[in-house]
Amino acid sequence: EFKEVVESWLKDSRTISIDLLHAFMSALGLKETILDEFVAHSPNESLKLIHYPKVDIQNSSQGVGAHKDTNLLTLLLQDEIGGLQVFIHDKWIDVPYIEGAFVVNVGETLELATNGYLVANTHRVVSPKYKDRYSIAYFISPNIFAGDVPVLNLPAHLKALAKGPTSDPNNPLLRNVAENNMKSRFRSHLGVTKKFYPEIYNQLNPNKIGELYEKQ
Repeated sequence: EFKEVVESWLKDSRTISIDLLHAFMSALGLKETILDEFVAHSPNESLKLIHYPKVDIQNSSQGVGAHKDTNLLTLLLQDEIGGLQVFIHDKWIDVPYIEGAFVVNVGETLELATNGYLVANTHRVVSPKYKDRYSIAYFISPNIFAGDVPVLNLPAHLKALAKGPTSDPNNPLLRNVAENNMKSRFRSHLGVTKKFYPEIYNQLNPNKIGELYEKQ
């Protein structure tokens, strides 16, 4: 029965995410289906069922380090244990648990498409100290064969507020969907990259990962 439940969750999350993208585009004064060619039929998507064991080691808080999601949108269902934080105005803010609600996160691809009008926030997860944490994360990205992500032509009053997308200089955004997807994979799985793609591993300069967030 587990497979049936997970596949149903995946299908519903896809529908919700596409509806949200339509709402975003409509709110931006654009045709709501303008990004459908990237996600309507066969988006690149994943569902993660995540377990953060409680940390017994003193002064250890490693859960997930500071990062931005590279996709379009993320839907996260978290439990009441807490630990998810977003970096705003030079400080970490706890994202509160709200029963029955998703945390909706804008990804770098959507930030790129809106030229920085919509911002992909830096976030992290601090491991719990007293009780295990569970969460379910759904990620939707453009189909890997979709080509380049367009920079949408926002209305003039919104375009004036779009300052351009920001990204880690050691992990730059790429407009090509497939290349951006591979970049994300290489970054997320450095051990595999080092073993099978040593030249790319050396280009990534893994010792500098996280330099952008030294203040954090």
